[in-house]
Amino acid sequence: MRRIVADGYALGLFVEGTRQRSGIPGVVQPGAAMVALQEEAPIVPVAIHGSQTWRPGNFRPVSIAWGEPMSLAGLPKGGRGYKEASALVQEEIRRLFDWLVDLHALGRPDGVPPGAERR
Repeated sequence: MRRIVADGYALGLFVEGTRQRSGIPGVVQPGAAMVALQEEAPIVPVAIHGSQTWRPGNFRPVSIAWGEPMSLAGLPKGGRGYKEASALVQEEIRRLFDWLVDLHALGRPDGVPPGAERR
């Protein structure tokens, strides 16, 4: 993971380490934060809503929201920093997820960026 990021490539991974069958974001594991801090790379938080209800023959709408790149500069490169960074990423993923839940409740209009309803 570190080599991919150090070489300037984007790395996509599910920071919770596994699929959350409940549909609610789980606890962010420290791996992504470790790579981001060690390689001084931003993390782009992403939330997914709706896939937890998929069943064979029943593929309901799913929404994905990308947040702004998060700089973790200033956090220590070590266990404490990884834990703090993971908490910040988890908080942002949850914010995006809650926005998607609200968006689905409104009928899921297209092309509405997070925060637009507050303008």
